[in-house]
Amino acid sequence: MRFAVRGRQWGIIFSRSPRIGFVIVFSLTILLLASVAAAYTLINHYIATTELSNANAAFSAGNIDAADKAARKTEVVDLGKINNHYFLTSARLQASDSLALRCEDSYTLRPLDPRSALIIANLGIGTNCQDGYLEATIESGGRGWWGRKKRSVVPLRHGTILAANASTGTAVAENAYTIKLPATIEVIPKMLKMIVGRERAF
Repeated sequence: MRFAVRGRQWGIIFSRSPRIGFVIVFSLTILLLASVAAAYTLINHYIATTELSNANAAFSAGNIDAADKAARKTEVVDLGKINNHYFLTSARLQASDSLALRCEDSYTLRPLDPRSALIIANLGIGTNCQDGYLEATIESGGRGWWGRKKRSVVPLRHGTILAANASTGTAVAENAYTIKLPATIEVIPKMLKMIVGRERAF
């Protein structure tokens, strides 16, 4: 690499001090990412403020429908279905029922620990209720490192829940109603239109 005679060479710090060069490049990268994040936040805030202003203007003019439309948005989400019952959030089963979940007619999930729980989720933490899949999660009864429960997650479109004892095997959907096993479970894509806040993201 050639340098100009009697010229001030700013790039020489990279060749003589690689660590300092790395720190400079890393700092500039962090600064760039922070700038992008700040710009994204400002744009979202501007859009939300503009929509709120439009809603206030429409409300002041007596146009209730336009004000309502400007202040909120709708999302189309999936629903889960277990037998003849629909659910938005999840269905939960205890492994003590000696249950098994036959997935996609190709493989079977069977919790080994009787303290475990099998959760079929559509809407919740770590799930996407707009992707056309349910999430089948085996949650261990014990706790691992840092006191967290171990979880194994499998995407699911349809399956069959079986229990060794059909007279006692049950599933609880939406923490509200109980369904006897065996049961079929599936996802119904784009089934429900929901009114949500402007900042809502699934």
